[in-house]
Amino acid sequence: MSASLSLERIYGAPLALAVLNGIGLISALLADGFWDGVSWIALSTTVAVIAWFALRKEIKPTEREDASLNLT
Repeated sequence: MSASLSLERIYGAPLALAVLNGIGLISALLADGFWDGVSWIALSTTVAVIAWFALRKEIKPTEREDASLNLT
């Protein structure tokens, strides 16, 4: 594999989702009212991201716009 990926590119999104989930869980446990809305938004973001990637159309490697990730 000739293309090397940085740690930020590999772990950036999962780390951001983990932090957002942590904020959502803590706000749901410790506060009411406005913070309940914050927890709903924070926790539903992960579900939305999973649904996005599960339902999107699969792109063949030869059709990718980013040629640096093409492994052929």
